[in-house]
Amino acid sequence: MTVVPFQQWPQFLAQLKSSGDKSHRPQAVLIHGEELLGSQVLDELLPVLVEGGKHAAGCEPLDGDSVVWSDALEQVNTFALLGDSRLVVVRDAKLFYTARDAGGMLKKIGKAWADDNRTKAARQFVALLGLLGITIEDVAGKGAKLPKALTGEKGAKPAWLDALSDHCRENNLAIPQTADGAALLEKALEKGFPRGNGLVITTDLVDRRRTLYKALDRFGLIVDCTVPRGERAADRRVQQAVMEQQMLKILGKNGKSLAPGTFQVLSEKTGFDLRTFTLALEKLAAFVGDRETITPADVQQALIRTKQDPIFEFTNAVADRDFRQAMFYLDSLLAGEFHPLQLLAALANQLRRLLMMKDFTLSPAGQGIPPGIAFDQFKSGVLPAMAAFDENLQALGKRWAAELAPIADEDGSKPKKKAKTKSRALPAELRLAARPASAYPLYMTFKKQARFSAAELLSGLRALSEADLLLKTDNRTPRLVMERLLMQICSDG
Repeated sequence: MTVVPFQQWPQFLAQLKSSGDKSHRPQAVLIHGEELLGSQVLDELLPVLVEGGKHAAGCEPLDGDSVVWSDALEQVNTFALLGDSRLVVVRDAKLFYTARDAGGMLKKIGKAWADDNRTKAARQFVALLGLLGITIEDVAGKGAKLPKALTGEKGAKPAWLDALSDHCRENNLAIPQTADGAALLEKALEKGFPRGNGLVITTDLVDRRRTLYKALDRFGLIVDCTVPRGERAADRRVQQAVMEQQMLKILGKNGKSLAPGTFQVLSEKTGFDLRTFTLALEKLAAFVGDRETITPADVQQALIRTKQDPIFEFTNAVADRDFRQAMFYLDSLLAGEFHPLQLLAALANQLRRLLMMKDFTLSPAGQGIPPGIAFDQFKSGVLPAMAAFDENLQALGKRWAAELAPIADEDGSKPKKKAKTKSRALPAELRLAARPASAYPLYMTFKKQARFSAAELLSGLRALSEADLLLKTDNRTPRLVMERLLMQICSDG
């Protein structure tokens, strides 16, 4: 039928409501993307599909973590005893999940367990085991050999695993069989459902390449509630627009408004987490009482900061030599369970980029270019010079490799010959113009390198090496090691 972006959902819903012909209403609906937006779409759609909405006798809710798809489809194909329609709603389905998505599921399980929501954690845990094709007995106990999908990025056993396994066994939770769900649903869509019956599926993850997605697109309605999670300017604009839309809805419901600057302070507290952002607005509306306007001071007084900062905010603060901001993001990232060695690696990459850029500015190709050059001039005049600098560096690397190649002298009687060297491209991190299409980050690096001398950058790399050794061999508090490092790099000497 059609794919409707979330931004166009209100107009589409209005058309759906105004249509008196029930035959045009979709029998199969997929709602995917941001969980809170998907829940709102579902609540608005259900009364259109079945009289009485989610409270109707013919509305059958099912949990996507434990659903048996053969039983669910049997319900869709069964006529309702009361009323003229039956609607099966499968929430948080795992139809498009694979073992490659285990990392995201692990984080959700860990969060549910930390929030003391054992029921939710257990449902998601058995769903993950079903995707991996293993049982609780395979992973429980001290001697169990865990698959990589269960150890996450750090390669360590999750702290909650044994306790959650015991909880699942005590409650006799079965491992769902998810492998055939997509195939069964595809066949059911091809065949069609009885008149008046329907199926609604919500999920956070889809794969548009899968034949199931194409079948749902062909035979049903897809509502796309996806919001980009990146940190690019375009992604942030979309995130802000969605947050503002949500803000207007909550403020209108509560009869409140925001004073100038309040939205920026609030979004800095919550980051792009729609549920946290919404709950924060609800809390602020209650906090101010009868007062109609919410101010930045109210946000500071009523809320704590829950935003999870991206690691590049930390490295940018160091590149700006802003010790205070660097410490702020260091504490934020460490609280978010980033390992100090991860932060160290990010800092090393940042300093290498700055040092390469500094080398360019000291070369004949880059000398005399002012750090305050306009972006358009940078793209047209400096980028080509950087590309030429990369080529010269590549040629120099080949020459050095040839000169440093080991000498072949097997028995001492034959003349020495230089071994053949395999030509390799310069690594991307050592090429200034490796991605010329992404010119703005390169422009910012060019501006930031002016804050350092070459000697200071080299000193910073030595300090990084020392910090790396201390973190791996010493018993000192990691935060203190990182704080000392930041003082060394950010200091003006």
